[in-house]
Amino acid sequence: MQAPDEQYLATKVALIMGIMGSCRAQELHNMQIEDLKDLNEAFLVTIPNTKTKIVRRFTVSDNFYTICKKYLHLRPAGVSSQAFLLNYQKEGVLPKGLA
Repeated sequence: MQAPDEQYLATKVALIMGIMGSCRAQELHNMQIEDLKDLNEAFLVTIPNTKTKIVRRFTVSDNFYTICKKYLHLRPAGVSSQAFLLNYQKEGVLPKGLA
């Protein structure tokens, strides 16, 4: 992925999760930090609330793991929301809404 991380890191992460997990927009929006388990070389992602009511799991590995790990490390300390995807604004950090 060639887009600069300073501007597009959150978008890259949303695309990675969406494609690797075949996630719907609502599933991405509902994704929580606790839904990701760091296996040191990959993330095991659990989608507990799906449209079909069946829990789904998938892994994110290789370069995609590195990108997602960077996103998590840049998460501001003290954010009360447990939402995985955040919306960074001048006013502060909010859970990221996906259109």
